[in-house]
Amino acid sequence: MESGQTDEANAHALTALELAPEDREALLLGARCATVLGQDAQARQHAARAVELYPRSADAYLTHADVAWRAGDRKAALKSMRDGVKLTVGDHALLSNLVALLLEAEQVDEAQKLVEALGESPHSAPLAGFLQARIDYAQGRWLAASRGFEQARSQFALEPALGRQVASWLADCYGRMGDGLRQLDVYRNLVEVDPVWVPGRLGLATALLSAGRVDEAIAEFRILVTVPSAPAAWRVQLARALVIKNMRLDPSKRDWDEVEDLLEEIDGSEPESVQAALIRTDVLLAQNRLEEAKALLQRARDENEGSLEI
Repeated sequence: MESGQTDEANAHALTALELAPEDREALLLGARCATVLGQDAQARQHAARAVELYPRSADAYLTHADVAWRAGDRKAALKSMRDGVKLTVGDHALLSNLVALLLEAEQVDEAQKLVEALGESPHSAPLAGFLQARIDYAQGRWLAASRGFEQARSQFALEPALGRQVASWLADCYGRMGDGLRQLDVYRNLVEVDPVWVPGRLGLATALLSAGRVDEAIAEFRILVTVPSAPAAWRVQLARALVIKNMRLDPSKRDWDEVEDLLEEIDGSEPESVQAALIRTDVLLAQNRLEEAKALLQRARDENEGSLEI
């Protein structure tokens, strides 16, 4: 939500709360908007009131936990989710989010017990399988996680946002197992289904570069750097890919203009970028400007003392 849209939504929520101070939707909207606007105390007040008035509302607990988590209060967030799971009789959205928060908080044993209890019900078995894959993924059990995510992809076909995330986890599992072809297949499918979902295209670009398919990776990174507020890291990756491409060419056919333009853009947003210095050093070395490369590297080392990359 854009800043202006958040302000407008917050104004609507405040107006609604003046007219109906106990309205659930107004309380939850007010909590979410206040969180985005950095008004943590007000956000927590609205969310807590929603939980108090609607103790059987899964959305109230989800919002309350999200507000607390964003404010850095993990203990309150986990308590809210645990209370919600008990009082809403095992709402699946709450269970899923509680497991996610437990994994984030590295409380794996509790997450495992929840999933095992959930799996005892045939009706909940598909969700239990997906959550078990989440646990396996968090624990670095890539093969087990990939199998769980493979099954989960079909289960979440009608939930695009979750389906994209499941596919992204699956692709990462394949990559960590060294199965680059299957990883690329998953990422290509993600981009084909949703071309504007940035994590999917970023995953594809990175996987292509890792696979040595430099021209294809460059094409994807060129799209990514046009995204509004694109981080400097994406320009770094594009510049690195262009350096690799140039190094494969005959010296007379190398073109460094795009790399230089990217490095200037990176310098504008991150003047002391170690990665930019290293890429510029590579360019100088490729141009046989050895003394300049050495001087640049020494300057970068002095400015970034202790950097392992340097």
